[in-house]
Amino acid sequence: MVYKQYIQRRVNIHIDKGQLICNIDARLLRKAFIYFDDSQFTEEALAQYLNISYENTNNSIFQLKEKGLIETVEKRDLLEITTLGNRIKNASSMPPITRKKAKQILEELIKRAVEINTYGNYLYKINKITVFGSYLSELERINDIDVKVEIERCIDYSERYESYIRDAKLNGKRFYSFIEKLTWPEIEIYRTLKKRSHYLSFSGDDEEFVKKYKYEVIFHKN
Repeated sequence: MVYKQYIQRRVNIHIDKGQLICNIDARLLRKAFIYFDDSQFTEEALAQYLNISYENTNNSIFQLKEKGLIETVEKRDLLEITTLGNRIKNASSMPPITRKKAKQILEELIKRAVEINTYGNYLYKINKITVFGSYLSELERINDIDVKVEIERCIDYSERYESYIRDAKLNGKRFYSFIEKLTWPEIEIYRTLKKRSHYLSFSGDDEEFVKKYKYEVIFHKN
């Protein structure tokens, strides 16, 4: 299973300086969506991050809902980011990079995968990494690097889960919902792999989707 904050369909979105979304600075909104990640959050928390005044909070939240960027969690007074909102979060505001730089980013990604499988105290292992999209084209410069990551649970997942969550809390991680806590071991794997790289775009685990494109396996577990 791959969680939505790391999934980006083949819809390339680029955010320009000064661009507004629902009268909010698009780059700031993108940062807010990255900050809240897959968490569920309150209207007040989002408004505070976006520096929206108390008087304008209701209107701004309403516009974001109308645009389909956030939605109310069923039977709860909380919000979460929608699939469309995740496209904004995954949008690029960075300049294109050379193929040489892209190759370096992938080499570093592979290195992190090896470290996770060899030394990491994680509950998942990296099984395979596939690259596709513009990286395999003839373009001299590309906006992002599309990769598909396949992971698998460690054999002792169940035995180690509770201590893993306890250690995360001791290190300052706060869980705002049961789902967030349940999916944290997997989320942390993708965060570690991505390492805040704005150029890595993780695809979902839809095999048919990836088969539509030319692809290349760049890492496979021994």
